[in-house]
Amino acid sequence: MITLGIIGVVAAMTIPNLIAKINFIALKAQFKKEYSQIQSTLKLMNEDGEFACYREVGTGNTYNNSECVQFWEQFLSYRKESLVCKAGDYTCRPKYKTRVELLAEGATTSTSYCSLNTNDYEAHVMLNGVIYYLWRNQVFPNYFVVDVNGKAGPNKYGYDVFYLTLYKDIRSDKPVQVKQDLCWIIEKGGYNFDEMLK
Repeated sequence: MITLGIIGVVAAMTIPNLIAKINFIALKAQFKKEYSQIQSTLKLMNEDGEFACYREVGTGNTYNNSECVQFWEQFLSYRKESLVCKAGDYTCRPKYKTRVELLAEGATTSTSYCSLNTNDYEAHVMLNGVIYYLWRNQVFPNYFVVDVNGKAGPNKYGYDVFYLTLYKDIRSDKPVQVKQDLCWIIEKGGYNFDEMLK
């Protein structure tokens, strides 16, 4: 009886950690898959001619955003968008915590750039369930948010939801890339872009 009690205590202590690790591995795989899809889409788009929609690395904090409307239209068509879900329509999109709620719960953030509320933007749902939130009509239209598994959850920043940026290092001949840049927010216990790609 004592042995069974000890086994029960050990199981109660280890199973939650094991489940959390399995969930993280699954989310990491989904993130890597979607990141690969983004990079493949950018490569195809660049073959047709590059759009000016990125932050320039190597020149300080310079933005080249004159063609972001065209960029996102083509990006969404390449990624095979299935529907656009309006802000406030939670039948086809998740509802995310606000910046105030996240910071109160211990989230970390880079700057006030991330004060834009994902809930206020249209959700562009892809055929595979991935959701993009675009800031294309804002001051920084090269920033966007991706939810790599859509409504499936946990719908948390740094888990399955990430702020990303289109950027280009003009010191090299590389095309436009994606990374976590000046704007990001990560919920308590979440991971950053580089950790998800490892």
